[in-house]
Amino acid sequence: MIGSFFSSIGGSIGKYFGSGILSTIGKYAGRHLGDFLERKWFYKKQVFRKYSNLKESFALSIANPGSPIALIFGKTRVSGKIIWVDEIKNIAETSSTSRYFPQPRFFRLPKQIKSTTHYTEYKYLLSFAICICEGEIKEITRVWNGNEVIDISQYKFRLYKGSANQMPDPYIQNKMNMQAPAFRDLAYIFFEDLPLADFDDMIPNLSFEVTRKANIPCFYTVEDMVKSIVMIPGCGEYVYDTIIQKKQIITKNGSIKAEKILNSHNFYNRPLA
Repeated sequence: MIGSFFSSIGGSIGKYFGSGILSTIGKYAGRHLGDFLERKWFYKKQVFRKYSNLKESFALSIANPGSPIALIFGKTRVSGKIIWVDEIKNIAETSSTSRYFPQPRFFRLPKQIKSTTHYTEYKYLLSFAICICEGEIKEITRVWNGNEVIDISQYKFRLYKGSANQMPDPYIQNKMNMQAPAFRDLAYIFFEDLPLADFDDMIPNLSFEVTRKANIPCFYTVEDMVKSIVMIPGCGEYVYDTIIQKKQIITKNGSIKAEKILNSHNFYNRPLA
């Protein structure tokens, strides 16, 4: 409405100073000026909001009360179970884009925003502790998420090897008002603010390749204490007997039809000394 009014005024001014082209220019300028003032005084800017990656829940693989704790020797792969978890932190990152009303072709007016769209993307961080096995372990050599080997060195974590005198994790200690358990004799790993975006916004299902020696309460290792090893597998009934044992097939009249030695381990089939 204001554009039409100013167009008429502009046309009249142009016609006053000269007909033809001046009247057309006056109408053109008056219409755009009137539209500009109408938008400034009466138009309400449109605002849109769009959200992405907004999740309502997450699935946890936790250790239930009474669940067995893995006890390993040597090197093996162990599935981890969550024994402590903090609330999930969500970080909202917002960006905005605006659309503007078109400018006149022959002159410029101040820019006027037609609409603004706010884009909000959510990122999630989680702090949690995962039980590995009974301690004390020597090291962790590999970590899997499902069946994929991952590099955890890029994340903030603390490994507790399960010693008898290990102390509580400071993050858990702070969250539990200095009453956190130390999980002594239990090997576990604590991740602080793990970005779930690296795991498709799901809590990872982690397993670990762990090396652990037998806990012998002395100054000698298992390797020092082993004096001998039986190399022949005990896969028979008489394999360790020092007396030669024989299997015979007897005919009906009592004669020996066939005979087989069951436990001879030497060329002469003599009893072991």
